[in-house]
Formats: sequence, C-alpha cells, structure tokens
Amino acid sequence: HDFENHLHAVPNGYGRYHSERVVANKNLWVLTTANPAGYKGVQAVPEAMLNRIDWHPWDYDEAVEKVLIPSSTIRLLGEALRTARSTSRVLSTPVGTSALRRLNENIALFGADVAITQFYGMFTITERDKVQAIVEDRGILDLLAIEYPQDSNTTTTTTVEESE
Repeated sequence: HDFENHLHAVPNGYGRYHSERVVANKNLWVLTTANPAGYKGVQAVPEAMLNRIDWHPWDYDEAVEKVLIPSSTIRLLGEALRTARSTSRVLSTPVGTSALRRLNENIALFGADVAITQFYGMFTITERDKVQAIVEDRGILDLLAIEYPQDSNTTTTTTVEESE
C-alpha cells in the first residue's frame, strides 16, 4: 500500500533529498482494463503480474451497449461483425463498443452513407469487402435509413442565440 515516487524529491531533513514515499489509503481500489491475448498489439502479461491481480473477464455487455448505442441496427451490425470474427475468423479486426458509438454519432452528423464509408476504414483492406458484404446481406443501410430518416438534399444548421 505504498510506493516510492522517484520522480518527486522531498527534503530528508539533513540537507539532502530522497524520493517521496506515497502511502495509499487502505480503501483504494485500482481498476484497469486490458484486451485479451489475440488482439493485435497486445503483449502477454508477465506471470508475476498475473499472480498479483484479481481478474474479472468481461465481454461486451448488451445492456450497456443499449444505453450507449441507441441504434438497434448498429448493435445488430456489431453483433454480426463480432460473430464473423469469433466463429468463422472472416475478420481479424475487433469491433469494440467505442467504434460502434462513433459510428452512431457519425451517422447522426454525416448520414449513413458517409458514416459507413468511414467505418470501413477501421478494417484492413482485405477485410473491407467482407464487412461490406455483411452490411449488404443484412440490409444495414436500409435499416439505418428507417432509423435515421433525413432528406439528403437539405442541410440543417443550428444557431445559438446569446442570452442577455
């Protein structure tokens, strides 16, 4: 419950300095997340670290995603892409909740066609055709057009009036 902060020197009372000793509150909890092995760029966790941590596996949570991603179509797309990655290994790029949230936000900002095109960019060149096939096979663009009706010929602008 304590550590030496070697980046912060404090007087030792004898005209010299030493590293600051930081004592943590006994009620301190440190929570962190890590992607599982198999994600690109993820290195193996050293055995010494594995033995010092309580692990709680937590996969994508549908209830959380319903709150964070209001579009049922985007959640359906995420499920299809994750299935393509986990069962058939058609895709190697993981599709996280943050990517689906960004897609949802971009559809609201730029429309479905532009947002989906941007979304394809997160996949490798060899995967993009496969992702596009999943989008087409499931009628994702048609479903999004129903969820996000907008006239592509008009632009909506919002003005903010200053309060006096």
